[in-house]
Amino acid sequence: MINNLGETEQQLGNYDAALELFQLGRRLSAEIGQRVTEAYLLANMAISAFRRGDHAGSIDSATQAMQLAEELEDRDLQAIMHSAVGHAYAALGELQEAEKRYQASLVLFRELGRATMPPEPIAGLARVALARDDVSGAKAYVTEIVAHLDGGGLIDGTEDPIWIYMTCYHVLAATGVARAAEFLTSAHRLVFERAAEFTEEERASFLTNVPSNRAVVEAWSAQTRSSG
Repeated sequence: MINNLGETEQQLGNYDAALELFQLGRRLSAEIGQRVTEAYLLANMAISAFRRGDHAGSIDSATQAMQLAEELEDRDLQAIMHSAVGHAYAALGELQEAEKRYQASLVLFRELGRATMPPEPIAGLARVALARDDVSGAKAYVTEIVAHLDGGGLIDGTEDPIWIYMTCYHVLAATGVARAAEFLTSAHRLVFERAAEFTEEERASFLTNVPSNRAVVEAWSAQTRSSG
């Protein structure tokens, strides 16, 4: 229940509250020997730390989660954490390490047959390529995601579908592909469908504090200004 409450706060962008709950749950899990639960609480701690800008803290929690996942032979969680660590290293500008982590995540997801999950590490690889000014490489990765979506593939279950849509938007816009706006529209629609479920206060936090949601709002506003 503590983990569920933490996830609710995390989705709303209340990361300090989420981390406090996850840390409490992690301590309780360790006390009663619930190692699987502890591993997933550490994973959630890594995600919340990253989204609040604590990249070193995110790497620390994700590394601990991955160590437990390896001991428990939970390859799915290992794949998720490789991707999470990749995000943190990319944010720190350590692109070689980020690329290594995204590749490890992608290999594991494919070995596990998790068809909906590869777009997240692929999007990470696209962002690494774009950060290196390798626009053609970034486009090649995004083309793979677009083909997955065009073929009826889903991205349900990924940690941040909005981030995947926005990666497609940024890369396609950088390469002058007309379909770029399509992905911004999809991201905007999904964000505001979710926001409609919340109170006014919750909605403000959701749109402002969650990094990918904030990026959608800013990109949509910029597009509206330029077209107006």
